[in-house]
Amino acid sequence: MKTLTLIVLLLVSLAELPAGEKTRLVASSQMANLDQLVAQTHKASLALREESLRKTIAKDIAWPGGVWGDNLWTLSALYLNEKVDEANARLLRRAKEYIATNPSPSSRTSPEAPGNLPWTFFSLSDYVRTLYLFHSKSRYFPGRLKPETEAAMKEALWLWVRGESRIADTGINNLFFLLGTENHDLNRRPNYYLITALLKDDPSYRDRKLADGYTVAEHAEAYTAFYREWPRRRAASGLWVEVGSNTYQKYSWPALFNLHELAPDPVIRKRFKLLLDLAFIEEEQIAVRGRRGGGRSRAYPEPNPFQSYKNLLFASKGQPAGSSHSRVIETSRYQLPPEAIFLREGAFPGAEPFVIRNRVLGELETAKSKDEQGKRLSPDSALVNYAYRTPYYLLGSTLQNPALSIPDPKTGAPTLKYSGISRQNRACGMLFDDPSSPEICAVSVVIEHGSGGRPQHSFWSVQHENVLILQRIAPMGGSTLGSYTTGRVGIGFSGNGLNKIEGNPLPV
Repeated sequence: MKTLTLIVLLLVSLAELPAGEKTRLVASSQMANLDQLVAQTHKASLALREESLRKTIAKDIAWPGGVWGDNLWTLSALYLNEKVDEANARLLRRAKEYIATNPSPSSRTSPEAPGNLPWTFFSLSDYVRTLYLFHSKSRYFPGRLKPETEAAMKEALWLWVRGESRIADTGINNLFFLLGTENHDLNRRPNYYLITALLKDDPSYRDRKLADGYTVAEHAEAYTAFYREWPRRRAASGLWVEVGSNTYQKYSWPALFNLHELAPDPVIRKRFKLLLDLAFIEEEQIAVRGRRGGGRSRAYPEPNPFQSYKNLLFASKGQPAGSSHSRVIETSRYQLPPEAIFLREGAFPGAEPFVIRNRVLGELETAKSKDEQGKRLSPDSALVNYAYRTPYYLLGSTLQNPALSIPDPKTGAPTLKYSGISRQNRACGMLFDDPSSPEICAVSVVIEHGSGGRPQHSFWSVQHENVLILQRIAPMGGSTLGSYTTGRVGIGFSGNGLNKIEGNPLPV
C-alpha cells in the first residue's frame, strides 16, 4: 500500500493546484496558423525521410546487417535512384540462391526460423515494397529493377506464398482471427494479398495453384474483399491488441502503409489511409510529446522505439527521427492529418483536465476448435483504455474484468477470456508534461519476471480521474485464470526531475 499511497497523494496534490497555475491556453495565433504548421511539418517530414535514406546507403549494409540489412539498403538505394546496379545485384543474388534450393510447399514460416529466405520474417513488407515500387509496370518508379532481378523476386515470392496463404483465412468471419500474434498476422496476410495481387497480372503466374488448391487470381480476389472490410471493422472495434508495444508496434505498422499506398484496389488504399489517420490521431490524443501513455500491452515503462518512427512524420524539433527495422515510412509519401499535428504541436498542454475512454481489442471469442484457441478476438471487447489528462500530466490504465473466462474447447474447463498478447506485460502509469524540461518523467507500474516467460495477467486496476489503484492478481496453481510468470508488482519512478517525498497518508 505504501507505493500506492505515494502515487495517490501525488495526484491529489497536483489536482489541487490553483486554476491560474495549471491553465496554459493555446494561443489563438496557433489556431490561425494551423495550415502553415501543417505545411511546414509535411515539408520537414519529407526532408527527414530523405536524410534517413541517405544515411542508410552511406554504409555498405544497413543495420541490423545480413539479409535484413540488405533489404533496407536496396529499398533505400532504389528509391533514391542511386547505386541501382549494386542494389539489383544484391537482390538478384539472394533471390537466385533461394530459388536454387527448390523449396517445396510446406507449413507457414516461423518468425523465429526464417530459413534461407531472401528476406527475414519482419522485413518481408520492405521486400514486397521494393518489388511494387520498381517493377517494370509500377505506378511509381517503373524499371529501376532490371528484368532479371524482377523475375527472380517474383519467383522467390511465389515459391514462398504458395505454401503460406489460405483462402480459408480470408472470409469476413475471419476479420478478427489472428494468424499468430497481431504483429505476425500483419506481416502475413497483407503480404499474401499484395504478392498474389501483383502475380495475378502476370500471365505466367495468374492461374498457378497454391497449396490449398486455389489459383493466384482467386487468392487475390478473396483478399481484396477481406481488406476492403478490415480497416472499417478495426476502427469500430478498438484498433489494436498490442497497444503501444515497445517491441512489436514497429513490426505492425509498415503493413498499414503498404496497404494504403500499394494495394491495387482503390477502395483498400482509401480505407487504409483513413485508418492511418485515425491511428495517428489516437496516438497523439494519449501521448505526451510523442510518448504514448495510458494502458499498453506487451510493453515496458521505458520510452517506445516507435516514437522515432512517428517523429519521421511529425518532424518535432529536438526529437530523434528514424526507423530501425524498416524503411517503409522513409519511402512513403503518406502525410499526417492536420488533427494529429495539432494534437502534438498545439493542443497540449490543454486548458482543463479531461477523461479519455477508448475501447481496445483483447477479449477472445469462444473458440470452435483447439486450433482456434486464443486466436479469435471478440469485436465487442469491453477493455477500456482510460486516461485522465491535465495540463501537467497524463495518468492512464487499461480497465478490465480480471475474472472473465470462456470454456476451453478441448477440456471444457474455464480459461481466461483475454488473449495472451493482451494480458502479457500490461503497462500503465503517469507521464508528466513539463515543457520547460526536455525529459519526460514517469511513474509506472513495474512487474518483476517470475520463472518462465513474460509476465501474464499480472494486475488489474481501478481508476477514476486522478486516482489509480492497482492490485496484483494472485496465481492459481498453474491455472491461467490467475497471474503467472509474474514476480512482485510495484511502482517505479523515472526522470531526474522527480523528487519522492514519503509520508503518512492524508486524513480522510
